[in-house]
Amino acid sequence: MECIERNCSLIVSVVRGHDRAVSRDILDLLFPYDRNVDCFTVSESKICVETKLDQETLRALFTRFPIRNILSARYIVLSEELKTGLEESLKNLCIRAAAKGLRFRKVSVKLKSQDGWRQEYYEQVRRYLLGCANGEGIASIEKVSCKLVLTVRLI
Repeated sequence: MECIERNCSLIVSVVRGHDRAVSRDILDLLFPYDRNVDCFTVSESKICVETKLDQETLRALFTRFPIRNILSARYIVLSEELKTGLEESLKNLCIRAAAKGLRFRKVSVKLKSQDGWRQEYYEQVRRYLLGCANGEGIASIEKVSCKLVLTVRLI
């Protein structure tokens, strides 16, 4: 997959085959609040949204005006370029999250073996994110284009 050099701030998972309709609905929803909003498809069921709106505003809008065929929407809190390899990028991302004082109830890892993920990394992630426990949100670590991102679930 090629690297997309855009600033994605929201990842939306959609029902397969509905990415164009959901992208249009997201643009219709967010345009009155952010005239520079843009959507682009990353995979068959994943859309990235570029917007200047903050996490709470997005949560309020998506909760108040639900869009059909959205499975989940996740706000990108931190991102790390995948230049040094997955292990080093994963370590840097987790250390930055702990240093920022981010708190989560649960963290899931949405990486595949073809991304370079190995089972041994779970212990490292747990150790690095130990300081991020006892929060309320549900976070995910996933790969989007050529970046490793830490996301928080909105809906």
